[in-house]
Amino acid sequence: MNLSMKNVLLTGALLMAGMNPVSAQEPREYRNAEVQEMVFFGETVAYRDWDASRSFPDEAVRDEKGLLINTGRPPGLKASRLHQKMNPNSLPYGDDPIWQREFGERDKGRALDITINGQGYTSVNPADPCLDVGPNHVIQMINGGSGAYFRIFDKSGNALGAQTYLDNFVNAIGGITSYSGLGDPIVLYDALADRWLMSEFSSSGNRMIVAISTTPDPTGTWYAYSFTAPSFPDYPKYAVWSTMYLITTNESQSATYALDRTRMLQGLSATAQRFTVPDVPTLGFQATTPITHDGGPAPPAGAPGQFMRMADDGWGAAIPNDRLELWSLTVNFTTPANSVLSGPVLLNTQPFDTELCGYQAFNCIPQPGTATTLDPLREVIMNRAIYRNFGTHESIACSHVTDVTQTDRAGVRWYELRRTALANPWAIHQQGTYSPDAANRWMSSIAINANGDIGLAYNVSSSTVYPSIRYTGRYASDPLGQMTFAETSIVAGTSRNASNRYGDYNSLDVDPADQSFWGTAKFNVSTAWSTRIFKFSFTPQNVSVSPRVLLEGPYAGGGFMNDGLRSAGSSRWCSLSRRWATASRMAEEANQPRHQCSRSRATTPSLTG
Repeated sequence: MNLSMKNVLLTGALLMAGMNPVSAQEPREYRNAEVQEMVFFGETVAYRDWDASRSFPDEAVRDEKGLLINTGRPPGLKASRLHQKMNPNSLPYGDDPIWQREFGERDKGRALDITINGQGYTSVNPADPCLDVGPNHVIQMINGGSGAYFRIFDKSGNALGAQTYLDNFVNAIGGITSYSGLGDPIVLYDALADRWLMSEFSSSGNRMIVAISTTPDPTGTWYAYSFTAPSFPDYPKYAVWSTMYLITTNESQSATYALDRTRMLQGLSATAQRFTVPDVPTLGFQATTPITHDGGPAPPAGAPGQFMRMADDGWGAAIPNDRLELWSLTVNFTTPANSVLSGPVLLNTQPFDTELCGYQAFNCIPQPGTATTLDPLREVIMNRAIYRNFGTHESIACSHVTDVTQTDRAGVRWYELRRTALANPWAIHQQGTYSPDAANRWMSSIAINANGDIGLAYNVSSSTVYPSIRYTGRYASDPLGQMTFAETSIVAGTSRNASNRYGDYNSLDVDPADQSFWGTAKFNVSTAWSTRIFKFSFTPQNVSVSPRVLLEGPYAGGGFMNDGLRSAGSSRWCSLSRRWATASRMAEEANQPRHQCSRSRATTPSLTG
């Protein structure tokens, strides 16, 4: 049997299994909460009254090459993130089995709602741009030479105050303690409480600093807290949940923190609980991603907080299938002994490949006119994993990078998970890999709005495309696994980036006022990066043509794969779930499906065959 046929047979078998949850490994319960009292700094001055001319020490902690300070991590720990491929028989063999090869056509040529320059180059790498949006405000954060900068805007893009270091804003409280910021910022709008959260870590003492707005207006005052990790809390990511603020970090092992959200919102003394989960074998970069409520109804009463990670079967024999791992956290802040971490629930995915330029390089994504290539961030689910409660079901949307062709071509693998009741398990509702041309797409961020529409933003770069920002998306009613909106340029880069560090994350979020999408990311007009703040929305769905699918020949048994096909003369898509009699039949016809798309003018979509 030749290799290409072997690839098809194995891929066909996995297509049958790839949509179902895996139960081979039963979830375990962990009652290992480590409790600490958080430090309360006090209440800041109102941002609207901030004196931007005030002088602070502003210790230099970062530059263009990275961190300048000793984080206390063992020498070489960053390099331990890198490893050889441990499973030479890992899947997929060949192309990604759910590769979307074509561009969508919806809203082609539609202009962005807003696109403005965000905070500019601060002589550091990476920038770690992030943003969130509330009913009336937008906050962007980035790394600076002395920690994390933030700036608050109105929703027309007008700055409402100066670009400000978070540590200066907090330290101006005075009193019992202060800290020097180190960055890795995160900002969140807590829609359940109509408040805001900003954070960074400190340059010494392994501290995490968390600021909570005292009112819905972020230009007012903020409560400030800190808690301490036992080792340097690298790559912190935050989430809003009804019972807690949830944080994940990359420490000496994968750690998760639950903060007493109820008391923090009141400016009261509060505790943090720390939990750890088993490491992924062979990886030094042990980071999970918390799942954050991003608007709409609260999670069901009693729903635990959640976080997740993805695992590639190429990482070692302990991972028999490419998968998502889902963890649940029930926290009792009154009686910590009753707090329970449970997991992982394993969800087999369609095969993906994180081996971008091997597993031993912080350099992979090409740029024009330079040998400097960019870090693919291959190990993690990207910021953010988004939760939304639709009443009839709950959804989680998340994404990560994958090698689409096994030739180091980066594309975005994305998922929507669903659960129909709290007692029911999560399952993968849809998944796709977006890579409609030869350019590399990575540094993705995904969001899902109250209509169930999904937005996906990402960076793009290649040997002919300078680092840029683009987006696509889909309606909730579109064929599963397909991004049907035309890929739209948010801003086209015109220069290479001098550093290989690009990211390490972006963000995309849903506007609670109109269900549009706001985001931020890096791009280049010179060898020094810039950031862009943008907003896009989808044209409301109207009465339109109905897709019909006509099949030729019997398709029975075997696995299935989804084909997205544009109806002639229409931006509507039709979808065909093709069933194959044999894997060899799939090999012959996968690239030349024998079917037609036709239209009937009806107000209700219909699928016939």
